[in-house]
Amino acid sequence: MKSKETKDTLSKHRLEALLDGVFAIAMTILVLNIDVPSNLKISEPGALLNALQKMIPTFFNYVISFIILASVWVNNNHQFRYIKLTDKTHIWLYLWSLLFIVLIPFSTSLMGDYSGLVVAELFFHLNLLCIGIFSIIKWNYIIKNQHLLQQDKLDIWDIRKDRRTSLVFIIVPLIAICVTFLTPSWSTLSYVLIPFIASILRKSTIRVSNTN
Repeated sequence: MKSKETKDTLSKHRLEALLDGVFAIAMTILVLNIDVPSNLKISEPGALLNALQKMIPTFFNYVISFIILASVWVNNNHQFRYIKLTDKTHIWLYLWSLLFIVLIPFSTSLMGDYSGLVVAELFFHLNLLCIGIFSIIKWNYIIKNQHLLQQDKLDIWDIRKDRRTSLVFIIVPLIAICVTFLTPSWSTLSYVLIPFIASILRKSTIRVSNTN
């Protein structure tokens, strides 16, 4: 294992720095995409309040996307607490996931500009589904390549519990996709289920681990 580590593995710190930078930029771009309509002539507080009320769906989409980005970033941090080293395949898995991370500001803006249209809503949900799929792939990779992990923190049940909890990033977008075909305008509300489904997945993993 030592020869494999020295030959094929790399430091994880540059990958962590890249991830932190990309997430910070993506989160910032989200709010930069919120534009006050420039053609409005507002001269009194009531008119401004009315304009802001019309932007509530835009703010809702922003909050949902920000929370999702934050949740995925936290999920990545959970993975890196186990990781000691990385390798080229592991790096490329993260780079492919970043392809969809940086797309979130665009898909959020698209959904806001064409709210209620099935194509716009589906584009957003499929964007998040791809992020969820890569999250599970990355967990599977470190489970299969345990030489990348810190041996003093190598508790396989903890890792599997985090992997199972990460299924929430697949389950909820799939729910949202189904809702889109019924009521597109309400499909983003599916993401309020994230903490509840994540809690169920976490508890179910504990029960499974206790019976083995």
